[in-house]
Amino acid sequence: MVRVDERLFSLILALIASRHGLTKDQILSTVYGYAPGYVSGSSTTALQANASLDRMFERDKETIRDMGVVIETLTQLDDIDDNKIQRYRIAEDAYQLPSDVRFTPHEMALLELASSAWREGSLSAESRHALTKLISMGVTADSQLIGVAPRIRVNDRAFDALQAIQEANGIAIFSYIKPGDTQARERTAAPLGLAQWQGNWFVLAFDTQANAERTFLLSRIVSDVRKLANKTYEHDSEPFAARLTMELEDRARGSEAVVEVAPQTDAALRLGALYGQAIEGRVLVPYADVDLLTDELVSFGNDVRVIAPPELAASVIAKLTVVLLTHEGMVTP
Repeated sequence: MVRVDERLFSLILALIASRHGLTKDQILSTVYGYAPGYVSGSSTTALQANASLDRMFERDKETIRDMGVVIETLTQLDDIDDNKIQRYRIAEDAYQLPSDVRFTPHEMALLELASSAWREGSLSAESRHALTKLISMGVTADSQLIGVAPRIRVNDRAFDALQAIQEANGIAIFSYIKPGDTQARERTAAPLGLAQWQGNWFVLAFDTQANAERTFLLSRIVSDVRKLANKTYEHDSEPFAARLTMELEDRARGSEAVVEVAPQTDAALRLGALYGQAIEGRVLVPYADVDLLTDELVSFGNDVRVIAPPELAASVIAKLTVVLLTHEGMVTP
């Protein structure tokens, strides 16, 4: 499977290189990332295969335009309603960095290092697309620095699979355990957008069983994520990840915990960095999920104490009690 950034890179280069533009059929049949799936002819098989590529091309066009790249559509006057005859191109003089923006080879190398430090799929789509645009503009990197970056993985193993299924407009199957439940339940949902918020990854998805959108915390997915065979979920283009982040932030604005932290501890340092320095030994922590914040606070042990709200304090005490009983059961006389 061709990576999205590679397909976008190839499409950009093809549209720049063609002075008179390319028709959609020419793009789908020749450009890397589309061509392997293209079927010539007018058979049912060809129409179905090429319809999927057509949708992919339309999504890619919007992604490229979101980068700030202008894709021109050239139409002959007598063929204005025939999109098969329309040609697409990127004017080379309009595709360049602003005159006051320049990257040195050393700076470009640092950008590539930041990118390559993440395992493929972990870097946000916006960051990958920005890097793709710079490279296709001919911004070169200092080769002496390339290849020395460490590897950083997203902790949630479901990330890569959900992102791939999302990009294919597919439907995912996974086992998910809700807070308070002892058994996981299989969920079938079409991922719409992935977002990191307060150090945790969430996915906004359309739950086909509930027939409604749901938000899932990736760390609560307890199985491999599989793609439902021969099923897709078509939806309008929308910045779902941005909407998910806004919804989490809105939810957090209505819920704020008061947490007392011991001075000069890891809890004081980390919570202070995330939510603001402690005032009179207390930190105000906005939260969107009681159980998620419970897990975070429990990890600090005796260095934190929940002042409010009562339900969060009760949740922390209950979790610490379970931890205590579990460890007591492990102790041998």
